[in-house]
Amino acid sequence: CQVSLDGVPNFACRSNYVQAVERHAGCLPIVLPAIGPTLACPALLDRIDGLVLTGSASNVDPTHYGQPRDESKAYDEARDATTLALIHAAVATGVPILAICRGLHEVNVALGGSLFQNLHQVGGKMDHREDESQPRSIQYAPIHRVRLTAGGVLSRAFGVDDIQVSSVHWQGIDRLGAGLLVEAVADDGLIEAV
Repeated sequence: CQVSLDGVPNFACRSNYVQAVERHAGCLPIVLPAIGPTLACPALLDRIDGLVLTGSASNVDPTHYGQPRDESKAYDEARDATTLALIHAAVATGVPILAICRGLHEVNVALGGSLFQNLHQVGGKMDHREDESQPRSIQYAPIHRVRLTAGGVLSRAFGVDDIQVSSVHWQGIDRLGAGLLVEAVADDGLIEAV
């Protein structure tokens, strides 16, 4: 995403994502700027072992899945242009993708799926937004359960049927993108992992 530092636009990535790649995966993190579809080039994809699509304060622009924009929401057109092209290129070349929060929504949209824009207003769905009156440690703490798909990748990796997760998103998967398989579902039926 872009942030303003002293009035100057800068590209930024939260340090927790960078540190997780370095510390826990033992990989060299390379932060890619949101500069548009030209980043999804074979020369880049040939040099990386995987792609991590992070969360963000912005939402995926609903025009990418055929819905009108809610102008009260934050969008990041440069990120959409960059990630949607990168996802197509990564899938085509077999580069693995780990998609977290907004990243999950980007993958779903890139593969033809759609999102609920205001999940908290959808009948039968719980409010998945963070409580901004709480400190970040509470906002990002595990808050609800997800059931893992029996025999799925996550179920085999964790060796359990369900886990507790944090929940800090306005959007959520509505129609599943082509080729994606459900890996985890919240108690309200929302797809939380693919």
